[in-house]
Amino acid sequence: TDSALVLTPPEPLEAVPATKVAGAVKLQPDLQAEVEKKVDGFIASLLQGDPNSDDFKSNIDRAFSVGRTEIAASTTLSNRFTKQNFVGAEDTPAYKAISSMRSLFDDLNPAKQGDLFSPTKFLGIPIPFGNKLVSYLRRYQSAETQLGSIQGEIMAAKDEVAKDVAEMGLARQQMWGAMEKLEAAAHFIRQLDEKLSQHIENMKSTDPERARTLEQEVLYYVRQNLGDLLAAQALAINAYNVMGEL
Repeated sequence: TDSALVLTPPEPLEAVPATKVAGAVKLQPDLQAEVEKKVDGFIASLLQGDPNSDDFKSNIDRAFSVGRTEIAASTTLSNRFTKQNFVGAEDTPAYKAISSMRSLFDDLNPAKQGDLFSPTKFLGIPIPFGNKLVSYLRRYQSAETQLGSIQGEIMAAKDEVAKDVAEMGLARQQMWGAMEKLEAAAHFIRQLDEKLSQHIENMKSTDPERARTLEQEVLYYVRQNLGDLLAAQALAINAYNVMGEL
């Protein structure tokens, strides 16, 4: 015999805090190598350029924007997902169709019709060959058209749900891509922080002005950006997890 279907309630999702998102998305080796190559190139441009040149100042400006594009893209995806999937259920076609059917069945509920075998009366006078059962069956028969219309609405809502499921799969893929880019930007900053900090310590005695500039105008701002990246990663990861539960 076939085993009985047993359903269990879903485990409640726990929000992922920003403090635990580092490394949650594993970078592919080739992407990680590409990021680290960019880090080395960026550091080389900072160490070799003239601190008073436009190119050097342009590189300093790049430090302000590290991760900003990735944050904006992932936040847009998260907001779009929230707006599309957390609207009131009463506004959905499926809810409206099922609610209409529920109201109709409730109106036709035999338990609410009283004694269906009692005679039908007009002005208190029993009508010959008439009873409530006949009247009830006629009402039920007249409701067939309405039931057919509601059934069509439910089938259309079913198709809409199937479409939503397909779109959810695509949205989840897009969110994963956004999370990879966030992690790549975060990895860039961590590597930049680690490697540039070592160079700064080594040059404090030989080139203190450059060391001060790099510490105050590069490391300070990229570290601020890392905090924003971690917050964006937490938002994206939580949205991604919710998508998997819908």
